[in-house]
Amino acid sequence: MNESKIWKVIFYSMGIISVIVLVVCIYAMSTFSESFSSAFDNLNKSDYQNFQDIGNQLFLLYDEGYLKTGEHSGTADYDKEKPKVKTILSKYKFISSMYLVDKDVVLITFQSIDGIAIRRNNAELKKTYKATGFDGGTLSYTELIPNVFHFSAGI
Repeated sequence: MNESKIWKVIFYSMGIISVIVLVVCIYAMSTFSESFSSAFDNLNKSDYQNFQDIGNQLFLLYDEGYLKTGEHSGTADYDKEKPKVKTILSKYKFISSMYLVDKDVVLITFQSIDGIAIRRNNAELKKTYKATGFDGGTLSYTELIPNVFHFSAGI
């Protein structure tokens, strides 16, 4: 083989290897980002209405005296203290916990720094709720449908 053919083979081989490495890197990055994305990213408008219904059920439990302001309830199997709350929250597997931060505001958290805020009676949503651990004044809200908001705790 002459020298120019050898260089062409080397050049094309390096090009093919580069393309393969690039494809593998892109695939790995997309897989990595999906595994750490928020559960919120997978919600749609019908889910927002379902969260409104969940909020209404939780507010009803508060009105009946089953829940108190400042109460926290998780969805873990060991949290058997409030079975009615667990039944309501178990409709969505990615819900981590619920905080009744006010008689008119419920925060539902995912296993991240965001979640869903549900309010009634046009209650004001605050930047800080000490009972939740989001006490740095960093909560921001985006309205999804009336009285249902996506919240994020900026860092």
